[in-house]
Amino acid sequence: MKTNLQRAAATLLACLLLLSSCGETVQTENPDTKRTETTAITEAPETDILDSLGEIDYGGADFRIICQHMELRPNMPLEAETGDLFWDSIYRRDRRIEEQFGVKMVYSADGNRGAVRDAVTRVVNAQEDAYDIVLTPMSDGFNVLVPAGMLYDLRTVDTLCLEEPWWNQSMNREMTIGGKQYAATGMVSVSYLYTPYYFLFNMNIASDYNISSEQLYSAVREGSWTLEMMEMLQKDVYSDLDSNGKEDITDQYGLMFDEGCGNAFYAGCGMLMVENDDGEIKINMNSEKSIGVLDRLNSMFSEGSHIRNDTMALGNDSDGVPHYVSSFMKGRVLFNVSSPTAMVTYLRDMEDDYGMLPMPKLDEAQADYFTIYNSWMPSGYGIPITATETGRIGVISETMARLGYTTVQPNFVEVTMKEKVARDENSKEMLDYIMNSLVIDLNMIFNFGNSSIELRKYAAGLTENFASKYEKLTKVITKDIDKLLEQYNSIDG
Repeated sequence: MKTNLQRAAATLLACLLLLSSCGETVQTENPDTKRTETTAITEAPETDILDSLGEIDYGGADFRIICQHMELRPNMPLEAETGDLFWDSIYRRDRRIEEQFGVKMVYSADGNRGAVRDAVTRVVNAQEDAYDIVLTPMSDGFNVLVPAGMLYDLRTVDTLCLEEPWWNQSMNREMTIGGKQYAATGMVSVSYLYTPYYFLFNMNIASDYNISSEQLYSAVREGSWTLEMMEMLQKDVYSDLDSNGKEDITDQYGLMFDEGCGNAFYAGCGMLMVENDDGEIKINMNSEKSIGVLDRLNSMFSEGSHIRNDTMALGNDSDGVPHYVSSFMKGRVLFNVSSPTAMVTYLRDMEDDYGMLPMPKLDEAQADYFTIYNSWMPSGYGIPITATETGRIGVISETMARLGYTTVQPNFVEVTMKEKVARDENSKEMLDYIMNSLVIDLNMIFNFGNSSIELRKYAAGLTENFASKYEKLTKVITKDIDKLLEQYNSIDG
């Protein structure tokens, strides 16, 4: 049995080795958005860093994870290997950590995110050291736990290497205020893989309208996949298939999506609703450029456009599948914006071939593609303030994230998504565009003054005159932001 001193020494050794593995980084600034992106430039070492740690034994201690978890929002492994490479890689990740560090991975899982949030609140208020980490959504989760002072400042945990590529750098930047960061995201959570939005196209319908798959893929590579191109390609696709003289769910459409994708289109245009500028939260929603982008989207998606984004698209068919998914699956929609959850669940059995693209850019002058992070997926990461072994927690968390990035993500991308879902080699390349362009918008997490919901409705063409609505919300938006900053500044440690 190791003594406390020996365990402390082991933690220090792990810390030093993990920190030494943190790659040199290069900072590049995006000229369109003035957002600084961090890209790792070191290659993976030839010798596995976990092997180089040697014998580290935490004496059989439980590593206690509380998380939201269900099959399509996964955060824990199955009880045994099943032959499915994706799920087996999660199982092996945990077994390797247990063997490497002498710990036992213990999960307290609940399908209800509110139950996870409330459980963390209860144990912290009771001053109980009950959980080591929490994995739950940023929305309806960390947006409550962070300002309430329930979590550790991750910047003080020396055994975390947050600048590494298995942690999302956009989240690090947006959630760091006054030098404090209480939540992160990345491959420490398996559900991180389910957070992007995907722009899908039906290859058969595209071919019927003389749109080749290569035309679309080449446009992405050349930077010409824009809103204008999307609008032009879909505008003549509508067809009254049942000849009843009215648009209904049995007709063919150029584009179908649900209301929540309004944020995805807005972010795809290189826009953030609010932006963290060195701890100052800047509001972008009412800028001249933002209003121009929103008006452009609203005009494109509003009534008469033959684009279904309303209650018709949001209903369910007899099998319980949302119409905007089932219509695409049944070969009646050219373009569809979807989530990995819908793709893995419903589109594996789709008869028509389909491909995937990143969200379209605003115009060709925009340098990069952007994919908004879905803050409702349980991929947020934090450490309850009542946890005591933060050095050990950092070591295990960092290892979870690193193994998630090097062993779990490839199996999800290569097997679950690329082989079981994506239908051609080009889609695999497009998937890399998507996964590498995830950005976080603080307003999707905190929804200041309900402005995120109002903006997405307008961007989706479902409401009118966002500028007027924004003016009415200005005071409460500012009040909510000031309150968050005050809460951040009042947190000890």
